[in-house]
Amino acid sequence: MDTDRQYNSMVASAGWLMVKTATVSIRYSTVRREGSKGAKGLEQQVINYPSVYIRLLPILLHAYVFIQLIGTFLTSFTTMSSHLASGDTSLLAELYATRTGLKVLVSALVVHDPEVARRAMRVGHGYSAFAGLRRLYADYLPSVTCMFTNIVSSPPN
Repeated sequence: MDTDRQYNSMVASAGWLMVKTATVSIRYSTVRREGSKGAKGLEQQVINYPSVYIRLLPILLHAYVFIQLIGTFLTSFTTMSSHLASGDTSLLAELYATRTGLKVLVSALVVHDPEVARRAMRVGHGYSAFAGLRRLYADYLPSVTCMFTNIVSSPPN
């Protein structure tokens, strides 16, 4: 069960990485203004542009989903363990298949979403050390390569 805990921890940390990514980019896009001035003499908030929020809101959704899934998986693993102790293997195949699919999805999105958030920040601000997205991405990317390798599991392009 240690590998199950380690796996759940990796999925949870991927979810929290997406939370941080979404938080930084959404806050930045809420504060930053550009474009034509409105009635109050202020430029429009960047987050109000459809091309920005259509990219950032799915990242926030992914974060919530992955974090919530960990609780569900822990309950499922506990249930499966008690079934296995009594010799019942009926849950094993479904849980393994679900976990494998989640592994592929998480490994793809945890690399994709921070890059989308960085680009949504526009004009190089996503590269700024103050934004912190470069560091989050650089710190997490090696763990995707090590723990979430999806070459075998994902379909060819």
